[in-house]
Amino acid sequence: MGTSAIFVILAIGVVVYVFIVPSTSTSGPKGPTGPTGPDCATSYCASSNQSFQAQNVTSTLRYDFGPGGTGGYSSLYNAYGNILQVYYVPGVCNPSCSVTTLIVLMSSNSTQFHSVWTYGGNSPHGNFTKTLMIGTTPTWVILPVASCPHVDGYVFHVLLARGTTSTMPYGVQPTDGISFEFSCVANPAPISLTTQQPTIMTQLE
Repeated sequence: MGTSAIFVILAIGVVVYVFIVPSTSTSGPKGPTGPTGPDCATSYCASSNQSFQAQNVTSTLRYDFGPGGTGGYSSLYNAYGNILQVYYVPGVCNPSCSVTTLIVLMSSNSTQFHSVWTYGGNSPHGNFTKTLMIGTTPTWVILPVASCPHVDGYVFHVLLARGTTSTMPYGVQPTDGISFEFSCVANPAPISLTTQQPTIMTQLE
C-alpha cells in the first residue's frame, strides 16, 4: 500500500466533509540488486553479448601444454572442464602475426583460472586482471591471445592455468588447468559470430 492519497471533498450546506482514500501501489518492493554470482570487483562477471568476424576451428583437449609434451591427447572431458567451441579472429601477418581475439565456449566445475599461456604465433600470455571463474553452464570466454599465422596445419596451443605467471597457489603446478590446441587456417573464411549469455571479456595485466 502506498503513502499517497486521494482527497474527496463534499460540501453540504456550510459543513465540509473531507474523506482520505488510500491508494494502492502496484510496483511492490524492489528486489536485491547487484551480481548474484562472483564478486565483480575480484572476478570477471558477465558482460553484454559480443559480435565478431571469426574463423571456426576444431579444438582438441590435451594433458600437456606445447609441443613435445608427454601426456598426449586427453578425453573429451578433463579434470578442470571442457572446451565446446573455438573461434579466432584472423590477424595481419607481416612479417609476424598481430595479436587478436580468441573466442572459446567452455564449461568447468567452478574452477578459478588466473593466467593464460599460448604456444604458437607470437605466443601471447599473461595474468588475468581478475580471477576467471567458470561454472557448469557453457560460457563464452573472450581471450586477447590469438596470433594464428596463415598456414594450414600450424598448431596453436592454449593453456588456461589455475596459477599465475609468477607465483603458483600452493599445490598448483604451472601446467594445472585446461590445455587445448587447434590448427590455424591458411586462407581464413571468417563468419559472423555473436556470443550469447553468459559472455566474459578478459584482459591481461
